[in-house]
Amino acid sequence: MLFVDAAAPIVATTIAVLLAAGAPATKADAPSKTSENLWAAVTKPSPGPAQSIGGYSNGCIRGAQELPVVGKGYQVAKPSRQRHFGHPELIAFVQDLAQSLFEDGHGALFVGDLGQPRGGPAPNGHKSHQTGLDADLWFWAPKGADRSPLSTQRAEALAPKRIVSGGAAEPTAHFAARVPIMLRRAAEDPRVDRIFVNPGIKRELCKREPTDRAWLNKIRPWWGHDRHFHVRLRCPTSSPQCAAQNPIPRGDGCDAVAWWFDKKAQADRKKNRRRYRKGMGKAEGLPAACEALVEPR
Repeated sequence: MLFVDAAAPIVATTIAVLLAAGAPATKADAPSKTSENLWAAVTKPSPGPAQSIGGYSNGCIRGAQELPVVGKGYQVAKPSRQRHFGHPELIAFVQDLAQSLFEDGHGALFVGDLGQPRGGPAPNGHKSHQTGLDADLWFWAPKGADRSPLSTQRAEALAPKRIVSGGAAEPTAHFAARVPIMLRRAAEDPRVDRIFVNPGIKRELCKREPTDRAWLNKIRPWWGHDRHFHVRLRCPTSSPQCAAQNPIPRGDGCDAVAWWFDKKAQADRKKNRRRYRKGMGKAEGLPAACEALVEPR
């Protein structure tokens, strides 16, 4: 591997850990050969107390809750995907963040994918989002959405806007003043373990925060994520079978961002990205407690 500076090996090691633990996908891809899996066919959560089981990219959830498609300060985009389910702590986090932003005049929050009714692997779009602890939240919201909800038809057809663009991932006109506020507020929530954003967004945040950078530790650069940020919660204490990720390295992570734009590391980045994509949509090796949630009765 080739690295741009002393921080780059840490980035490469972190990426290897994320690939194993299930970092987020970058966009919705065509359905894989395993798309017709039982997890995608389930339409209701399993009964019982909430339990996140297994890893973020190799697990499931028992007793998930459904996020209402419209709530104070937020709306679920594309609800027909049936991916607005999660652990009660995730549901509460999304509602709390949306209400906080809305009441402070930062507009409506549009919610992308959380998880399937019983978690597990989705046929497309994600490798993670399996334990009810991941949420994709849009940076952008259409005008007027803070005054009244969109129609179901429009919410289904809506597409988020990129806030960074191009090979250099420079900010677009949609990089609004509320973006750093949204990310900081989410990062400072003790329920949050980490937040994935495009490397260009992380770089821009580092530029805009010259001193007070402690919260940037949770902001982790990853491919894509130029239209939404991916929030990942910590394993709930009430879920003993939930597999936590390795801790984030100390520091704000700003020095390591350069690796993502280093031409010498381009081949290495492509290799890691291909490796990640190969695992999408697969339901192999899930914990036994997960298999029981979708076994035919």
